[in-house]
Amino acid sequence: MNHLSIVAGSAFLIALLAFLASLRLFIKYRSRHAENMVDYKPVEALKKVSADLLSDYLELQRNYENQRDDLKRLERTIHTYELGVGTIDAFTYTPLFDTRDVELLEGELEKTKEHARGLVKAKKACISQLPKNMVLNDKKSAAKTFVNREIRLRIRCLDNEVKAAIAAVEWNNINRLVQRVKSKFDEINADSKLVKIFLEQDYLEAKVRELRLHYEIKQLKADLKEEEREERQRIREEERDQERVRQQLEKAQRDREKMQKLVERELAKMAGATEEQKELLALHQKELDLLKEKESRAMSLAQQTRAGYVYIISNTASFGEGICKIGMTRRLDPNDRVKELGDASVPELFDVHAFIYSQDAPALEKYLHDRFSAVRLNLVNRRKEFFFVQPEEVITAVEGYEGDVLFDLKDDLAYV
Repeated sequence: MNHLSIVAGSAFLIALLAFLASLRLFIKYRSRHAENMVDYKPVEALKKVSADLLSDYLELQRNYENQRDDLKRLERTIHTYELGVGTIDAFTYTPLFDTRDVELLEGELEKTKEHARGLVKAKKACISQLPKNMVLNDKKSAAKTFVNREIRLRIRCLDNEVKAAIAAVEWNNINRLVQRVKSKFDEINADSKLVKIFLEQDYLEAKVRELRLHYEIKQLKADLKEEEREERQRIREEERDQERVRQQLEKAQRDREKMQKLVERELAKMAGATEEQKELLALHQKELDLLKEKESRAMSLAQQTRAGYVYIISNTASFGEGICKIGMTRRLDPNDRVKELGDASVPELFDVHAFIYSQDAPALEKYLHDRFSAVRLNLVNRRKEFFFVQPEEVITAVEGYEGDVLFDLKDDLAYV
């Protein structure tokens, strides 16, 4: 045996020993792995259960989201049909036209109706996407009759929805009714996918415009009627105020004449008057000056039919913080009007923040009402004179009024 053979045999023996050692380790670790897998088997089962639960959860979450979206859509649809007393649109309506001309709106309405009729007549209100050469029962005429009937049916469905909306429309539901008409349009077209006959967007816009113009005409007529009623009421109130001012003037004249006679009699006795009598005379002369001033104010009110006081008052116990009443009176003493307002219908008397005299009190009152119209407590009835505003803001706002006014703030008078 030569040297090479010995070396090869040694290498083989070493490799064999290494293989046997690795085999023993493999058998040892496989046995240990088998033992570990027995212990780990419940964990594997739980991992599978966890994966199945996660899959079920994700599926439930998808179903929930889909059903939630469906629920919200149905709630929005239901909301458009809840038009009873106490309901109100979620946002303010923006009119098509900012006008007080009823004839202009009626003209626009007639144009809109004519446009809608033109779309129907030109067969552009509802379009069929069925083949032109379609036959029904082996007849083209039967297919044409079917298509025309379906077109008329869809137009009638939308028209009826618009008619119902016009009959029910009010200031508090116009936006919901517009949305209801649009939803009906989508519903009709969604149900028409099988027959491929669809209402056109132009026709929807014409019908929505028709609804909105009907509402704006109705609202404008109501507003104008209310303004006429308010004007009649204002005239009646002015007549009552004139009569009250006349009576106050007569009373002021009588009081002044009575005091003047008293002062004249006392002056005639001044030669032998005592100090006490002189003090009494001075007091009567002061009262006479006050009565003359009161008579002068009454005379001024009687001569100026629009002169009067704008008052700024509040009543926290009755209406809460941050609410003011801005009103007007032609009473000689504006406190009389405030006391009248604080009758048994409210728990506490009103707090007076300012009386503002003006030769055109209605104009000043209107200026302030317009100035704070956005924070009016009652946006429907403009005769309600309560506003979400601090008294100081109202007093400051008077500075922007162009006419001359005279403030009475806690008995301090000042021109501004």
